[in-house]
Amino acid sequence: STDDTISISQANNVNEGFYSLTASNGICASATYSIEVIVMEIYLQNFIQDSVFICQGDTLMINSDTLAGTYIWQDGNSGNYTLASEEGNYFYSFTNQYGCTANSDTITVNWLAQPVLNDVTDVSVCPGTPVNLFASGNGTINWYDTTMNLLLTGDTLYFSEITQGMMIQVQLTDTNGCESNIDTVFISLTPVLPAPEIDANDTICENGTLNLFTNTANGFT
Repeated sequence: STDDTISISQANNVNEGFYSLTASNGICASATYSIEVIVMEIYLQNFIQDSVFICQGDTLMINSDTLAGTYIWQDGNSGNYTLASEEGNYFYSFTNQYGCTANSDTITVNWLAQPVLNDVTDVSVCPGTPVNLFASGNGTINWYDTTMNLLLTGDTLYFSEITQGMMIQVQLTDTNGCESNIDTVFISLTPVLPAPEIDANDTICENGTLNLFTNTANGFT
């Protein structure tokens, strides 16, 4: 070209190479100046999966490529990873130190429905009596104490004798590893009743009538 400007658009590796410039007044020519043009091609790694499933309420870390530069995710967050806590499509744009940009592919995050644990009824019992707690749902049921120490795995938790009130926590895990909300079960003790007294004379005449009655409070039988 004899123009003072050469424009390279939609650059690719075909445009790479040395470009030389010489000035001439029609009689004399200047020395030649050369420049090498290198087209920066950015190759971003694809996500390992096109889509992924997570339990509802969980958070998934999605990593970008490891190239040096700036990463901007579809929600405006920057960094070489993002935390996915909602369903949807996740992708990013990358810019290197030369201002070259490239867009990643897309990964779709899907929710797995949270399993449902049927409520376990609170119970109130007399001191020293046994208690059977039963839970149901589609999955594995775990019973815990108040500090989430595992007590038992199974649908039934049995205590042979209750001497004090307590709080039990129960949770269900389905085959996908998703967990239900924790249900809290309260076992309370019914107050011990005082021994009733019979208020009457213990002597009766032959053919007489003796009335026996108690002073126990109303509401008891």
